[in-house]
Amino acid sequence: MKNPHFINLYPELLDKDLHSYRAVHLHGVRDLNQESDSETQCVVDDENPGFFSVYVRHQDGTCVVCADASLDRLDGLRAFAQRLADQHHWSYQDFTRHHAYWVCKQCKVKVHNVYGIGLCLSCYGEQPHLGSKIVSLFGETADTDAGQDVFTGANAVGVVGQILPDQEHCYSVLFPKEVSVFLSPAEITDKGRYRILKKHDVHLYAIVRLRLAVWRPQVMPKRSNLPRCQLICPCCLTTVPVRNLRANWMAIVSMKPVTKNMSTPGGIR
Repeated sequence: MKNPHFINLYPELLDKDLHSYRAVHLHGVRDLNQESDSETQCVVDDENPGFFSVYVRHQDGTCVVCADASLDRLDGLRAFAQRLADQHHWSYQDFTRHHAYWVCKQCKVKVHNVYGIGLCLSCYGEQPHLGSKIVSLFGETADTDAGQDVFTGANAVGVVGQILPDQEHCYSVLFPKEVSVFLSPAEITDKGRYRILKKHDVHLYAIVRLRLAVWRPQVMPKRSNLPRCQLICPCCLTTVPVRNLRANWMAIVSMKPVTKNMSTPGGIR
């Protein structure tokens, strides 16, 4: 399991007599092997796993492993396990669902889900997005091709033109005079150096949430005038009441988001 990004599926290891199986379980697994060990030794560990495996339980209590995956492929492994159980009418239990495995890149807290560039929900709500306008309070300096320094001046307004999730300084911001800088999430949200003027031009709550049917119903008492659900904008985490789902959908589909590649919470890894 040296590859940190993998998903291996091998259902062909199951016996041909599929009626002898009764359940599908998904567990975290920890590798006990040392470099000098010739045999593979693993143990189920849902709290601190090194990777994840799908076990198909036999009627006699034994099991067969038919899939493995790394943390970043866990959602794909869950989908495979669920399909396998549904296909053969076996029961399915995911022992990893309620554990916090991901670590927020900014606050370093372990969380159940990460969003955008690998941030927890709280930190993600503070971040700018593609097209966001950033003010550099003290200005930015860069070298030109001729080897001369160019200074933008104080209170220079730049635009986030690129987000690179795999590197620490992931925000590429283009300022006037063709000055381009790379900033980390901690730097770009430092209010002593930068101001985020506008995170995005359009709330994307309806564009994203309604199409995925991920809206939050709220049980209301009878004869209540309160809205029956709320949608959450994944960019700024503001909420909007929805009284008439069809009317709101028809009114908002004409809006054009800043970018088609906007990351959204909920199953977005």
